Amino acid sequence: MRINGDELVKPRGSPLKPVAGLDDPRFNNVLLNAVAQTLWVPFGLTEERRTDLVGAALTAVRGFNPRDEVEGMMAAQAVALHHAAMECGLRR
Repeated sequence: MRINGDELVKPRGSPLKPVAGLDDPRFNNVLLNAVAQTLWVPFGLTEERRTDLVGAALTAVRGFNPRDEVEGMMAAQAVALHHAAMECGLRR
């Protein structure tokens, strides 16, 4: 693989910067989709409830107020860990 200067330029203007901490839509999309994929979504959940579940997780990431990509990743890990721990408690 060859990387040139064009590939190192990050796009600007991501509306998700307040959530993930970076002004790069590619990074933000990957990070926030990774958080969404950690959520346990029971079979038969309505679309509205799934949207609420994902929205709440992204709100939790935003609550950390990440200022850069490292803080965004730490916030994402904390939210994913929280959901994993809560799922363990629910499935006893």
